[in-house]
Amino acid sequence: MMQTPRMRPGPDARPMPDADAGVKPDRPRETARIADFCCPAPHARPPCPGDAPLRQACQPARAHVMLAAPCKRQTGAPMPDTISLNDETFTLHRWGDPANPPLLMLHGFPEYGGAWQEVATRLPGWQCIAPDQRGYGGSPCPPDVAAYDLRRLVADMAALIERIGAPLPVVAHDWGAVVGYGLAMWRPELLSHLVVINGAHPGPFQRAAAAGGDQSAALAYIAWLRAEGSEDRLARDDFAKLQQLFAEGMDMSWLSGETLARYKAAWQGRERVRGMVNWYRASPLQVALPGAPVARPHVLDPQAGHVACPHLVIWGEDDTALLPDCLQGLDAYCPDLTVHRIPGADHWICHQKPDLVAGLIRDWLGARG
Repeated sequence: MMQTPRMRPGPDARPMPDADAGVKPDRPRETARIADFCCPAPHARPPCPGDAPLRQACQPARAHVMLAAPCKRQTGAPMPDTISLNDETFTLHRWGDPANPPLLMLHGFPEYGGAWQEVATRLPGWQCIAPDQRGYGGSPCPPDVAAYDLRRLVADMAALIERIGAPLPVVAHDWGAVVGYGLAMWRPELLSHLVVINGAHPGPFQRAAAAGGDQSAALAYIAWLRAEGSEDRLARDDFAKLQQLFAEGMDMSWLSGETLARYKAAWQGRERVRGMVNWYRASPLQVALPGAPVARPHVLDPQAGHVACPHLVIWGEDDTALLPDCLQGLDAYCPDLTVHRIPGADHWICHQKPDLVAGLIRDWLGARG
């Protein structure tokens, strides 16, 4: 095991076992239920409702208020709105004419809804709506890991879509893709189209993460993030360590000045960073030690992980956190799949090539109507 894991962003996995602990031989089958994928506990998982439809488990209570009056059309950072979803207040960032069709945009780690600004302002035919997801920015930030169960994260966004009006297209990056795929699997009636940008479907991602190869090695930072107290280290010295998450082998010329100041304002402090890191702690995905594959990884089968809506993947080929292995076998889960691989861009392609990303989204949605 590496003495100091590399720090990279990306959707993650369950806490890695100690090097000498081995893989616990208590998993009798290789194919997981959806409920296994989304259970919250990082060490000991409570019983999952395997005999009850998970769709019912993911059904949110309806939000209690209408969307706030839209902010004026913006060319830069919008004034955030708030909305009550399942009795909690979430922050929304919006761009575009409110008379345009809505497009929901889901951010990843360690970003926030406003991080979509460069892409959203290049989609003039849409009303782009980007929430701060649970644990981020101005949205709820409970300290308990169980509050970041994927079912809870999906229910948050399902309630938002129900208020906006379903079905609608969803664009998602990094951890936002995990929620996007959850919506597509468990609440398919809410999505018309799904666009994922350097994010991983839980089936192929689990397979790659458990293989003990390059993708497993690229995820070695996850154990560091899950360790108790990582939020203190990330927030220390004006978020110096957290900023390193962006800079590991990536083009970071975009993260400076006013943009960096907005990120720091969204990170706020230790408590907010804990909420962000809790997404990693709550995930059950298993990551192998390099060279030591997980014997019986719980890989979501294609039927359980089926994505019925048209699906576009935009992939920056220079990503050092999520490798091309994450795309292998994706077509078995997503029969209506289009993949655009972009050379010269990495995990942060939305900031590096926003014109290209927005153009691909606009053209694909226009063609698939």
